[in-house]
Order: sequence, then C-alpha cells, then structure tokens
Amino acid sequence: GLRFPYGLTASALSCVLALKWADMLGWAAARVPWVWFAVPLGSLFLAVAARVHRRGGSSLLALKLMSLPVYSLHQVEEHWPRSGSSDSPSRAFLAKLVAKAARDPGLDFASPVDDAYLFLVNVYGIWVLLPLMAWLAGQREHLGGATAREEPGGSWYPLLMCGVAGNLGVPFVNGALHLASACVSGEYNPGLFTATVVLIPYGICGAWHFWAARMLDGKRAVASLCVALLTHFVVWCLLVLQAWGFLTAAGVRGILILALPLLALAPLAIPAVKHHKNASFTVLVHQAMWHLGLARLSPRMLQTARRIFENVRVAKRTIVPPGWSQSSLFRPVGSNYRSMLETSGRPVFEEIIACSAEQVLAAWPGSRGDIGWLFLASDSTQHFINALPNLAIKMVSRLGLSWKAQHYHLSLMGCCGGLQALSACIGALKAVPGGRGLVLLFEATGTQNAVRQRVLDRHDLLQMGLFGDGATAALVASGPLTEEERGRRKLKVRRCERCIVDGTAELLSHANHWDHVYSVVETSVPGAIKDAVPKLVLDMIPDGVGIQDVAFLVHPGGPRVLESVAEGLGLNEEQLRSSWSALRNHGNMSGATNLAVLSYFLASPEFERFPYALALAFGPGICVQAILFEVCGAETSH
Repeated sequence: GLRFPYGLTASALSCVLALKWADMLGWAAARVPWVWFAVPLGSLFLAVAARVHRRGGSSLLALKLMSLPVYSLHQVEEHWPRSGSSDSPSRAFLAKLVAKAARDPGLDFASPVDDAYLFLVNVYGIWVLLPLMAWLAGQREHLGGATAREEPGGSWYPLLMCGVAGNLGVPFVNGALHLASACVSGEYNPGLFTATVVLIPYGICGAWHFWAARMLDGKRAVASLCVALLTHFVVWCLLVLQAWGFLTAAGVRGILILALPLLALAPLAIPAVKHHKNASFTVLVHQAMWHLGLARLSPRMLQTARRIFENVRVAKRTIVPPGWSQSSLFRPVGSNYRSMLETSGRPVFEEIIACSAEQVLAAWPGSRGDIGWLFLASDSTQHFINALPNLAIKMVSRLGLSWKAQHYHLSLMGCCGGLQALSACIGALKAVPGGRGLVLLFEATGTQNAVRQRVLDRHDLLQMGLFGDGATAALVASGPLTEEERGRRKLKVRRCERCIVDGTAELLSHANHWDHVYSVVETSVPGAIKDAVPKLVLDMIPDGVGIQDVAFLVHPGGPRVLESVAEGLGLNEEQLRSSWSALRNHGNMSGATNLAVLSYFLASPEFERFPYALALAFGPGICVQAILFEVCGAETSH
C-alpha cells in the first residue's frame, strides 16, 4: 500500500534535484528555493500516514511516517525567505554560531553555509533518509524470512531501531538544540517555535507509543538519542572544520553524502529487546499490534494487552482454517465472516471432528455398529449458514455408525459443554446396560478472533490471548465390558452433579452480532468459582476419601480459574497437572477442553497415583458441571 505514495515522493524529489542541478549550472529561471517543496511533500506524507492508519495498518508505522510532515513544518519556519530577502534566515544564524565555535568573531562564514550545504542536510538528510528509515522499519516481514516475522529480537528489530532513531530521535534532538540555544542566548532563532511546539512533543509522544508497545526500553531509547546527537554533532563539526581550513566546501559536501546514510544505519548495531522466548503469544500480540492496530489503543490498553498475553500461560494453540494467515485472523472481516466460515472453514472443521472420532474408534476394540448413541456438542456451529442437516447426522454417516444410532446435536453450553454432553450420554446409557455411546466436542473459539469489533477492549484482548480451536472425542460404555475393553485405562462414572451459582448470570456471556462476536468474561468469575466450588466438591467426594486422594480435572478457563480452585480447595500442583497441561498445549477450547483434560489424565503418571478423579467445568450461568470418576485399570469389568 506504500508503493504509490513512495513513487510520488521519488518523482517529487527528482524534480527538486533537477531544479537544484539547474541552479548550480547558473540557469536563473531555475532558481527555485528547495523549501518551497516542503509544504506539498509534507502534505503528501501526512496523507500517507493517515491512509495507513485509516486502513487498519500499524499506527506505529503511521507515527514514523509523520516525521516528514512534522520536520517539513519546521523547515518552513527555519528556511522560508523573509519578506524583502531571498536568503534562508538560518544562514546568518549558522554563520554566527560557527564563528563563535571557531573562536574567530570576525570570520566571514556566510558564503560556505551555502545552498548546497543546506540542500544536502535538509533535502538529502531529511526528505530522503527519514522516509527511507520508516520504509525499512516497515519491511520487517520481507527481510529475514520466518525469523523476521516472529518477535522483537528477530532479524527485523535493528531496522525498527533505525526508524526510532531517525524518525523520532532526530526531530526530538533538533528541537531540544533549538530550545537550548534560545535559553542560552536569550534570543529567537529560526525554527524555535515549531521546535518547541511540534518537534519535541512529537519525539516524546512517539517514544511513549513505542514504549507502550514494548518495542523500546530505557537502554535502547538512550542509544537512539545518542545516534541522533551524533548525527547533529557530525554535521556541526564539518562546518567548524571548514572554518578552520581543514576541509574545503567540496570536501564537506562529499563527507555529508557518505556520512548521513552511515549515521542513519548506525542503529543497526543496537541489540534487540529481549522477550520471553517460550511465550509464543507475545508473538501474536505483536503481530496484532503491527498488522491491525492494537497500537491504535491507548497506552493503558496496550499495557492491558501485554499483561494478558504474558500471563495466560499458553505455549501454543491451534487455529483451524487453512489459507487464513495469522495476520488475517486479527483483522476484522466484518459481515462476510459467516460466508468465509462456511466456504473455507466448515470443511476443515468437519475433518477435524471426524479425525478426533476416528482416533477414539481406532483405539476401541469394539464394532462401530454397536454404538447406539452419538452426542455432538458445539457452540461454534451457531455461526454456520447451512444449519441443517446438522453435524451429528453427518458424523453418523461419515464414521460408519449404525443407521439406527440415536444422534443429538447440543449447543449453547459454553465452556462446560464437554462435561454436559458427557453427562447426557451417561444418563442415556444408564437405562441400556451394554450400550455404547460416542461423545464429540468441537469449538472454533480461536477462529472467532477474525470477527472481533474494530475498537478492541479488554474482553476482546482476553479472547485473543486465551482461546483456540479444538476437537475431542470420548467413548462411553455401559454394563459389562468385553475382554478387549478391560485392558485399557478408563474412568468409571460414580456421580454427576450440576449447579447454578446465584447472582452470576451476567459474568459470562457471548453475543453474535451481524459483523462481529463479543464475549464477556468478567474479572470476578474466578472469585465466584472459588466461593461456589468447595461446597459442591465436598458433597461429591465419598465418605472416607480425603481431598488429597482426588485428582481434579478442572476446565482451564484461564490461569486465574485454576489458581482460584487450587486456593479454595487447598490443592497441590500434582492434582491439577492435567488441567495445566491442556491449557499450556491448547489454550481454552471452550467445551472441547473438558475432554482434553480427561485425555491428559488418562495418559499421565498421575493416573496410578489417585483412586478418584473429579472433573469440573464452568459455563455461562455460572453453571458448574461436575462428574466424579473412579480411576480404573485393567481389572475393572464394568
């Protein structure tokens, strides 16, 4: 999106250079001051920055692009000829300062500070190199391959520092020098007003936004300022050396042409900010900032985003639909979300559901024709355009189950949907000894990040940081087990209970709007769970069984949920290890996570340690679903 504006800029600069060359050849008709081009060129880049910001691009990139409009405004005050004169006001001011620095008050230094010097510093150094630094910093995804697309600390980070030092540091230092000169001399100098009102606030504001986005810290900020100071020092020292006779005017120009690009690239030596390499969600939040405008949020909200993403304790998660890049998952797709979900998402969702079912059926020694019940639970299917036939019917056919199998499609149960579907299957099979049932769970809660509202709040950030997609399956048996079935680890159902916590109906909610989804998980949810769970748990644990003898298979709604349950019941790390494993490896997959925790427990060393396991899940309401299992090995026949 920047090719066209940069092409215009290249054309404009070509015209300026051509006019300057004609001026040097002595063509009087071509004597056009370069500062005349400052206003249109600054206006052009102001439009570019606004376009980048308005179209959902990174506001940090837009902020760097603003450096040229800001500096152009300063150049107008500093170099625009005053009435009755065709000369730059800063020429005499510079001559006076250099004479003082050379300690020769009588030095006639007006002629060496000529148009060529001012042109190189202001046009070549500002109009060419500042946009180039912003452009390079914006190309981080195209330089360095996959490493460049990861996190601060990847190969693109030094290019970002070039943009920080050039686009923010140079204007700030220039403004500070103007202000310091005025304070020392007590006199106005050309450019003082815009230096004080525009350059210094722009530098501070830009540094604050980069700091809030965690692209900058104290050491790198100081390093960037040092590069900007070094640039001004070199430009200044060349004039003094020329005044002392060590350099000619041609030598000064040649050094400027070579030195300014080298100084612009000096920040390449600044080491990257270190981040937690095992926190892959930091990668996603920075991609969101760059690609879509989390950076457009206030600094306070950016701090909220950083706190959420660093504390969710999720090492990885899965987003199902192929063909959607990670950046598009954080870019609102608006009202066409459901059509995209139907065309590119639904076929993959059905494949994932069937895959989880096939894994369970492959490990089960029985015949598929013996499965008489199928319960499929999913809230995500509410987004499908073609609602019927439902997925439960399709799975009966796809998995090769009996045409007589009873099928049920359950929905709108939230994060306790897995245990509620399992409880429904258990209830059905209790009446039919020898029956077999299949429970399937699927949720696309990670894919829903593609359809968030444009102005994100903390609830959207929590959804983006915590939720992922997933499918899980379980086989439920009633009555006597076959010889082959006895040889597997299993969980024997002892009791199912559920309760609704009074006064908590508004703490968990989900709304499907025409162009976005919106979920609310209030901060008081962990506290409400902590207060409600102990009474239910103590009522379900058999007499004579201590709470330390029970493994807790708790739905990992988030770290605070698990921590609140552990604190409320006095649990140790081993009792909740399966829940933490599911959260770390998959994130919150809503109801599908319920069965994922059971799967981790069945395969864990803790299976041999605990005689009982209590599964807990929490959904809107707040509804608490609990299932008490007896941990059984190969010796169990029922």
